[in-house]
Amino acid sequence: MLYATADRAGLLFSGSLTASIPALLVADGWNPDKANPSYLAARFAKSRRIPELIAFALSEDYLILRHHAGLAMRPSQIQG
Repeated sequence: MLYATADRAGLLFSGSLTASIPALLVADGWNPDKANPSYLAARFAKSRRIPELIAFALSEDYLILRHHAGLAMRPSQIQG
């Protein structure tokens, strides 16, 4: 739970999965010197934190939190 909160806070303030995912991989022991696709895919497959972070990044909660933190515009609402 603590890691999930830290991961979400990092994403919330960076606003970038491109920055957050490598940070998680390094925290999980990824060696950036071994950046070949198969090694990276294996590290990604072992991580439970990355899919959870991606799901959060695609959620409405993420958009609302960014707005309330003053980091993004108010999310649009679709009526229908």
